[in-house]
Amino acid sequence: MYSNDIIEMEDFNFNHYIHHFDECDAEHIKYNDEYNCIEALAECMEEIIWGN
Repeated sequence: MYSNDIIEMEDFNFNHYIHHFDECDAEHIKYNDEYNCIEALAECMEEIIWGN
């Protein structure tokens, strides 16, 4: 088994997303072609990039 260590960043929204990532509904994950990642992560990245 592996350890699921949580990474910590200065951005609270990113930390919140990472802490709840394992609760994601895997059956309804959408892929974002622009960022080449899942849609939920792309939304988080946009918030970090644009500082919303």
